[in-house]
Amino acid sequence: MPLPDNLRNEIDDYARRDLPGDLQFHMEFFDFISDCNLRELIGQQFYTARYLYKLWEGLRLSERWSIRGGTTTSAAIRGRL
Repeated sequence: MPLPDNLRNEIDDYARRDLPGDLQFHMEFFDFISDCNLRELIGQQFYTARYLYKLWEGLRLSERWSIRGGTTTSAAIRGRL
């Protein structure tokens, strides 16, 4: 069952608030990748990782899996390029 619309909007606003740029910005960040499909995929994954990290940060989860998951996902994307 989904959360109420007003709560979902508030959570979405929180997660996007500190992200630099939008989805397009994150895809253009990888403009050095000549394969357009790959660049788009990596940009989308990078944006998704950063968005999810903000959600986890906002929830203040302290379980080990949540702390490691957010940082390693974002670092893995940046480290492989």
